[in-house]
Amino acid sequence: MQKDDKNPPTNKDVTSLDWNCTGDLLATGCYDGYARVWATDGRLRYTLGAHKGPIFALKWNQKGDKILSAGVDKTTIVWDPLKGIQVQVFQFHSSSALDVDWMSDDTFASCSTDMCIHVCKLGCEKPLKTFQGHTNEVNAVKYDVYSRLLASCSDDMTLKVWSMNYENVVHNLKAHDKEIYTIRWSPIGYTLASASFDHTVRLWDIERGMCVRTLTKHTEPVYSVGFSPDGKYIASGSFDRSVYIWDVQSGKLIQSHTGSLSDGGIFEVGWNFRGDKVGASASDGTVIILDVRHIKNRLLMGFDAHFKTSFVVAHHVSYFIVALIFTSSSSVFMNLNQIKLVHLRVFFNVGLGERIAERVGRFKKQSGWIGINIEGSDSFLQGALKYWSVVLDGYLNLCKNSIGKIYR
Repeated sequence: MQKDDKNPPTNKDVTSLDWNCTGDLLATGCYDGYARVWATDGRLRYTLGAHKGPIFALKWNQKGDKILSAGVDKTTIVWDPLKGIQVQVFQFHSSSALDVDWMSDDTFASCSTDMCIHVCKLGCEKPLKTFQGHTNEVNAVKYDVYSRLLASCSDDMTLKVWSMNYENVVHNLKAHDKEIYTIRWSPIGYTLASASFDHTVRLWDIERGMCVRTLTKHTEPVYSVGFSPDGKYIASGSFDRSVYIWDVQSGKLIQSHTGSLSDGGIFEVGWNFRGDKVGASASDGTVIILDVRHIKNRLLMGFDAHFKTSFVVAHHVSYFIVALIFTSSSSVFMNLNQIKLVHLRVFFNVGLGERIAERVGRFKKQSGWIGINIEGSDSFLQGALKYWSVVLDGYLNLCKNSIGKIYR
């Protein structure tokens, strides 16, 4: 464990994000094998290093005193982030661990390319339960809101539902024609959504064990789905560059964004806490925020800065955080042209009103802030954490341990 100025530098991709239950700490998993814990003021609190390779998934428990991470090194690790220590390392998978989810504050499930799902508990040397039945890698595992049922999806094109009360699968659901990339439970009831490479999103009634809706507007693989906090709507993002908002009850498409500001496929979508906005990140680095209070599409923000790749969207009560990659020189945030930026983490305040940026580097009057963690080959920028006020159009704060001068 490293803290503050002893944290190792990185220019690797951020692969996963998760807020703690109170919204004052953000955990990030990275391709360099480190998990990091950030405060809401942008300060790096802890760096947790033990994985021997990329972290593919990371999640806080509900109590907010543990972080669970899964990596390519076949391990899942439970951390005490406040102490900066490993609580326990679980080495039950025979191949890369792809996803994790907490059942309770001390019990969790993990899945892997080894086609197995393990349910583990802190303090136990063996899994409480191992679920087998998938015939290809298991991409995601998710507990329902009541932590009674565990859903899994796989490259074998099936979605399975498991229970700790039974040895065998409760439901083996087949309808997709290609790999299922991810799944999400509704925050109310037993409705499950699945996103597939067959271009469809399916809604399942798990109590009856059947598909009740097939959403078929997308024309390319669907990578992400997410329910609104009230469970009435679902957002989907696809490599066809579209974000669609659907009515769960009727299955009707009620709002769409078809990539007018994006040339890349949509990899992640996420709702904010109030359920009135949806954030999405695309493969070309464009980030969009949609206002879903009205049926008519309203694009609040569009950011396009010649990014190479974007990965994840996580939501806080009032803002989104998106992990992005920056690989080429560009005019970025004031007068930083001619500077090569290698890695970027961008914090977006999602206020009300007009979009706050016509393009990167040009701002309209709008309250909010953007924080940038820049790590590149230019020594005076390495490790710099900068905050820019959209209103003041100027520099606000520099991370304590950054080096070099400020460009304006």
